[in-house]
Amino acid sequence: MQLIDSDRVMKRVGRTTVLRDISFQLNEGERVALTGKNGSGKSSLLKWIGGLYEETSGHVERQLVIVGYVPEMFPETVRATPRQFLRAMGRLSNRSSRQTYVRMIETYADAFGLADVLDRPLKRCSKGTRQKVGIIQALLHEPDVLLLDEPLTGLDEEGKRQLVRIIEQLPKRVAVVFVTHDRSFIESVATRVVTIADGTIVKDQVVSPSASYQTIAVSISDAQQLDGISYVHGLFVSEERVELTVERDEVDDVLLELLTRGCSIHSVTEKETL
Repeated sequence: MQLIDSDRVMKRVGRTTVLRDISFQLNEGERVALTGKNGSGKSSLLKWIGGLYEETSGHVERQLVIVGYVPEMFPETVRATPRQFLRAMGRLSNRSSRQTYVRMIETYADAFGLADVLDRPLKRCSKGTRQKVGIIQALLHEPDVLLLDEPLTGLDEEGKRQLVRIIEQLPKRVAVVFVTHDRSFIESVATRVVTIADGTIVKDQVVSPSASYQTIAVSISDAQQLDGISYVHGLFVSEERVELTVERDEVDDVLLELLTRGCSIHSVTEKETL
């Protein structure tokens, strides 16, 4: 389903034209990266997509949807702890019961490694922690459209990988639009890359995100046990075990074949792509 359809949109803030001649469509399930130089209009386009900016002129058709928005900078004036803030945001959600949003907070906090800081005042938390809290609050609304403005700001490498996993696990109908300069994040997530310059779209390209891989660690008694195994994209052999690199969608089939051949499975883990 098409969520936004626009033609020749212009947006003026005061006397400054921040968006010009924007013809943009957004469909369910798309993962759209907005790229361009600093000051090119990426954040302005993101705000307009989310309805935070109303067009000055042009034609727009929008579906009524729930939007989750993560600004580039988490507000420094919030005095609550992450737990207090997120529960307050959860109460504002029209989609989740208290039991549901409390469970979601705990799940996302564990995923981002925030369990130990949930009761620390936000003003004493690191920039990366505040960024993670901002991402979680947007997810609590179970949005139809998730908007992320420089979401990697302050995140360590594990935080970046976890964000990729969370986006991958969103319902297929959810559209995600994000601003970033991080090429590896774009390659991991985006199905479409929109380039902005001087407030207008200069390139709109459909792309394929890098395949998501997992590593299967196994023990074998004979090298022939691995002969002709399907779907294996990489192989690492150590003294104790063999590690197979497999696309996520093929892991179940490979595990079944390995077990049938008498291999012992040690672990299945995400392969680092960032």
